[in-house]
Amino acid sequence: NAGLTPIEGTLLTAKDYFEGNLSAPSQGGPQSAPPASCGKNFIALMTDGLPSTDKNGATISDPAAALQDASAAAASLLNSQIGVTQQGVETYVIGFALPYGVDPATLNDIATAGGTGNAYLANDSTTLQAAFDSIFIDILAQTGASSSTATNSTSLTQNSIIYQARFNSGDWSGQLLAKAIDSNGVISTSSQWDAGAVINNQLPASRQIITFSRDNRDGMPFQWSDISGQSDTTQKDYLNKDSSATVDNLGSDRVSFLRGASVSGFRTRASKLGDIIDSTPYFVAAPDAGYTDSQMPGYNGFRSAYISRTPHIYVGANDGMLHAFDTSDGPEKLAYVPDEIYPHLSDLTDPDYGQGTPTHRYYVDGAPMIADANFGDDSTTDWRTVLVGGLNAGGQGYYALDITDPTLFSESHAADLVLWEFTDEDDADLGFTFNQPVLNRKTNQSGQIARMNDGRWAVIFGNGYNNTVPDSNTSSTGHASLFIVFLTGPTGTGNSWQLGTDYIKIDTQTGSVGTPNGLSTPRPVDTDNDGKVDSIYAGDLLGNLWKFDVSSTTLSDWDVAYKSGSTPVPLFTAKDNSNNPQPITTAPLVIAHPTAGTVVGFATGKYLGIADLADTSVQSLYGIYDNGAVVSGRTDLVEQTVLGVGTSGSASARIVSQNSVDYTTKKGWYLDLPDSGERVAFNPIQPSENRFAFTTLIPDSALCQNGGKSWLMVLDPFTGGRFARSPFSHHQSLVTYTDNNGDQQSEYISGLAIADIMTAPTVIKDSSHNRIFLVGNTSSGNLRTFELTAGGNAQRKSWREIIQQ
Repeated sequence: NAGLTPIEGTLLTAKDYFEGNLSAPSQGGPQSAPPASCGKNFIALMTDGLPSTDKNGATISDPAAALQDASAAAASLLNSQIGVTQQGVETYVIGFALPYGVDPATLNDIATAGGTGNAYLANDSTTLQAAFDSIFIDILAQTGASSSTATNSTSLTQNSIIYQARFNSGDWSGQLLAKAIDSNGVISTSSQWDAGAVINNQLPASRQIITFSRDNRDGMPFQWSDISGQSDTTQKDYLNKDSSATVDNLGSDRVSFLRGASVSGFRTRASKLGDIIDSTPYFVAAPDAGYTDSQMPGYNGFRSAYISRTPHIYVGANDGMLHAFDTSDGPEKLAYVPDEIYPHLSDLTDPDYGQGTPTHRYYVDGAPMIADANFGDDSTTDWRTVLVGGLNAGGQGYYALDITDPTLFSESHAADLVLWEFTDEDDADLGFTFNQPVLNRKTNQSGQIARMNDGRWAVIFGNGYNNTVPDSNTSSTGHASLFIVFLTGPTGTGNSWQLGTDYIKIDTQTGSVGTPNGLSTPRPVDTDNDGKVDSIYAGDLLGNLWKFDVSSTTLSDWDVAYKSGSTPVPLFTAKDNSNNPQPITTAPLVIAHPTAGTVVGFATGKYLGIADLADTSVQSLYGIYDNGAVVSGRTDLVEQTVLGVGTSGSASARIVSQNSVDYTTKKGWYLDLPDSGERVAFNPIQPSENRFAFTTLIPDSALCQNGGKSWLMVLDPFTGGRFARSPFSHHQSLVTYTDNNGDQQSEYISGLAIADIMTAPTVIKDSSHNRIFLVGNTSSGNLRTFELTAGGNAQRKSWREIIQQ
């Protein structure tokens, strides 16, 4: 009002506001940082000139000094400690209609001191609106967490890239970052590209987006003309309703928005890429499963034909699409919208989505499974690279795409690219398709896509969870079941799925409608090394570890391996010392025992719903010996324990016991996780032949935290105990800890603490230096790298004398 520009005083008044030092309402007080607030704080300062007064309003004749004082005020805001998070306040600066002769670059000093870099410039209402939009989008982008990682190679080379998926909970947008990792496992702090930014520059009309046709059960373009032209109007009807299911006939506009257009009255978003939470990215280049023509006829010719295939990264997002990105510079080349998620697509267009009602939802939240497979039989060859994806909490269904040839990634080839969808409309026992894909250690491809003993290739998954949720396809049993779905798809009338022909379902007969059970991610095993699956292991929500026998060439013989009469019996049931069942929600590990049989490693714990946050029941790690007989309980196992916690370098470290396991009298081992609420919700991994690695998590409901913390445990698979030396390369010294008797002891460690929750890490090997790197994504959005010693082969457990005649 006075015609002056009091920037320093304005910023210091703002600092008083945030610190709660203002009392008069005319000043904006009284105000203090809300004690329950976890949000970051920001200032957007618009000025029509350079600073001309000091903090007391006195005119300053030296513009440089006034600018320096204003910058100091912005710096003091940045360095202040506000609210629960004890974080400073960042200052954005807009120079609006600056007088002639004023150098706008001088305002950059204030913005830099305030932590935001360069100032924004505007001269009219349009550019001023654009400046504020950019500022608020940038603010939203700073409220994020992270999900999962992938790599372009299982071996560490000069061109190794880590692909990190992240999400921003401010506006539920997503990122997919490509970052270089050097020969020492150090990940670049900068990204080569961000698919979430690249996709913003792609025109909606040029994007190649396909979907599923309910008319012919095939692929079609995700265009309103195709969707509305179907005789089955299900998809059209869903899109013509708003988020409250009121008909508004805006389906055409919704398709435009979902394709990336801005539509008046719909949601504002920072990126056209939606949040990526539980979908682990998957890198695909040339076919490289390592098959020989003697075992897999025709594979070498298939590999030669696609040896120069353009690499792509595939990932699901909660924008309703599975995305394929070209790894050269990050553009989207293909997207797929499954039929199963249409009932809630309209929520994504609502201006209040994720900020109130409608609340944030999951859509294509499952990680893709990808492998090379023969669609012929043992005598014919029709090799393709197939992608099968679930939806996790996004729905009750799986979809399959043919991604063999990326040059065909276009809407005009939709019918060739889409293979099938399998949902609870096809089998009501299918629940929400929670699935954490497993890798085949021999082929480095998805282990759940495999060749069966009848010669056909199939995808293998559990029935998932909550299959009795009220809808038009509710399970009548609530049982946990194993599904084996052949990749060639449905063959019945109208492309309907035929049980016993197109897919096999093996019922465990456990669970009920009132308390539905669910089979978790399975682990297929080829026990005789002929390239065909013979056994499948999987756990369920009741703590049962099941073994399925699929070794016969006759489909009707495939069944649960152990039975009492006609009743299926699990190999083992996980229960704590108080006899409480321990849920299994992750895939088991399987390793051959040196004498006979296998050891099945798995862990317990559930982290699926809000109620799970408060669960403090004891969860455990197990190694169960399968030598053709059921293991009755814990009395058949050797107990390992966490002896104590010490400090290795700056990290907290666990020391685990080293009790021996005599497999002539015992059937494996177990280790109870010692911290309250600690559990395993991510697949354990086998980073080398003789190691099992488990990432635990301990939820934390405290305000302003990143969800909790984790431990990375690396154990001997045959004993569950510690190794003779630490498996962590940079933690080779003995660690001092206090045992249960209060005495000081020193031992090698078996686990390291992680400040945030870390998902299952990606394994990268550096064979030239006998090292293994584990790269994990944490809930704070940071990548963590752990270096392991390679470990060599499994330790010899016995000798067998061979006499040459």
